Amino acid sequence: MTTKYDHVSALFALLSHKPRLRILDELRRGEACVCHLQAVLGRPQAYVSQQLGVLREAGVVTDRRDGLFVFYQIAHPLV
Repeated sequence: MTTKYDHVSALFALLSHKPRLRILDELRRGEACVCHLQAVLGRPQAYVSQQLGVLREAGVVTDRRDGLFVFYQIAHPLV
């Protein structure tokens, strides 16, 4: 049985990961591409993309493609 707390609990679990918090902190300043986030976090592109995928699946961030680049932004201002 799903309760009203399941969604909130899942969101807190998602946000308890420090690199994801750093990504969200950077995105609250405006949209950014993976290469920018990679430089900020000092992590490989694959790792940053994986974390962005987790955030996108959860509906926390959205993305838009511009040529070869994908730009990410926060989906909900409360995040």
